[in-house]
Amino acid sequence: MTLRTRRYIFWIFLALFLVIGAGAVFYSAGWRISARNCETENIWECLDIERTGAVFLETKQKGISISVNEKIFKDKPGIIQTGTLIKNLFPGEYSVKIEKDGYKAWEKKVEVEPQLVSRLSGIILVPEKPDAQEILIPEKISDFSFSGKGDAVFENSESIYYYNFKDSPLKLRGSEFISWNSDNTSFIAKDSSKNVLYLYKTSDLSKIFNISASFGNLKKNSPITEISFHPADPDKMIIQTKSGIDIFDSARLRLEPVSEGKIISWTLDNPNVYHIKGIKSGTSTEISKYGVFSFNLILKNETLVYEFSEEDEFNPGADPQISVKGKTAFVAENGKFFILNVQSKTARKENEKIKFALFSPDGKKIAVVGANDAIEILFLEDSAQKSEIEFYSSSLGVKKVFWHKDSGYIFAEYADGDDNSVIGFSETDCRLPINSYILAQGSNMNYDARQNKLYFIQEGKLKVLDLEAF
Repeated sequence: MTLRTRRYIFWIFLALFLVIGAGAVFYSAGWRISARNCETENIWECLDIERTGAVFLETKQKGISISVNEKIFKDKPGIIQTGTLIKNLFPGEYSVKIEKDGYKAWEKKVEVEPQLVSRLSGIILVPEKPDAQEILIPEKISDFSFSGKGDAVFENSESIYYYNFKDSPLKLRGSEFISWNSDNTSFIAKDSSKNVLYLYKTSDLSKIFNISASFGNLKKNSPITEISFHPADPDKMIIQTKSGIDIFDSARLRLEPVSEGKIISWTLDNPNVYHIKGIKSGTSTEISKYGVFSFNLILKNETLVYEFSEEDEFNPGADPQISVKGKTAFVAENGKFFILNVQSKTARKENEKIKFALFSPDGKKIAVVGANDAIEILFLEDSAQKSEIEFYSSSLGVKKVFWHKDSGYIFAEYADGDDNSVIGFSETDCRLPINSYILAQGSNMNYDARQNKLYFIQEGKLKVLDLEAF
């Protein structure tokens, strides 16, 4: 082979290397030759080079069937990767569908952008026929509350009972269950006819502590209007009266003031007690404005979080509700609601009448039930982003709402078009369509996020759905 021939071979292979190498670099960067916008018969006239994107799908269920614009893709979860990555998609809107035998289909329209991955994670497939199991209780019940430790308090038309699912139900004093303490070893019951509160400890239910009488001995002529367990001490309770909020130590029979004056509304977000009350101007005894305050249970100090201005048109007579999660406070009164940033002490006002609102577990969303019973999801990190959830009726009569533990779905108990009490389950992703399902006919639902179980009453019997099986 001559030197000239060897040189020709060298330059040919170098050219091939440069072409193939450049092509590999462009290919790995997501560039593809596209003819999808061709409207002529001569394809060479409309060839284009576009950068592709991808869609990542993540479901708990395996063996699913995935279609993107009706093209079938295999579910490819790996040892480390829990979902399926579908690559080499040209920019645009795609219809994604996931199916599995025995489950309802899940659909979503997703926008694919160049060099980006559109994530569809935490997808829950709902069985065609969710299998609710009956929990045997030797009484017909109307309401209940589980402790999370294998015992419960339930109500019927006559009284309330404690049940450990081993012995016979024990009838308690009172007619209404209030709440469990933080470690689920104690609970409060109320006799509504006498307006008396009782403290029970599950270790010895024969010893009944009369909260109302003991508190009344320390603070005369101050009936309890609202009560909650202290988030860090099972022997302490936070109590509201007409003269303010106090911490009541049931073990030492002592009071510790939290805030004095007429409290409009309050809530707990450990370690703070957030409350709305009037602000006096200077030495005047007259209330000139209203504000949101926080009391730190550790530092024992009260701080003004937000002062309502005249422009806010805050109406304390409308019985405003307040709820707080992390850095965000939600205050609603008749005809409007405020979303407050606790750190910057700024507010966003919305002129919308609501029934109630509930923060998601991750604190990034709020489920708002409007006056028309529509459920709207507010995304706190993007004030322009909203998602309205419609189940099966324009007049839902929403009674209860719970967030699923992963903050991507909600449960809603409502009345359907035939006035039956049903339990719906819906995702909160604002991308359409929003997948919503009916899980069961039932009432008085309660969701245990720790066990991922949904409890409800059906014809006087207690039923449970194990969502871990979904």
